Amino acid sequence: MRTHEILIEVRKLLDDPARHTTGAFARDKQWANCEVGSRYATQWCVMGALEKVIAPGCEHSDRAYSFIYQAISPTSLAWFNDHYSHDEVLAALDKAIALAEEAVDART
Repeated sequence: MRTHEILIEVRKLLDDPARHTTGAFARDKQWANCEVGSRYATQWCVMGALEKVIAPGCEHSDRAYSFIYQAISPTSLAWFNDHYSHDEVLAALDKAIALAEEAVDART
């Protein structure tokens, strides 16, 4: 999966506010912390969603994080996820997707 595709999948996963969480990488239906890949996980923070979407050993994971950091700079990702609204999180992901797509266009 390419960088912009990773970011698009993260955005799809978090599109519904009911699937976005704060204060943990992932939570189950009872709002208990769980592993991001758990079959019981129903909510993720941005970092948890990235971990869920990115396949182990994916060469584009660092670039995906880099574009998100560019979109939210100078705030840290954990702080941004936990202190900004769901709409602002989605807007940052949209910006990161646009940056990743621009980078692809610049290389072709």
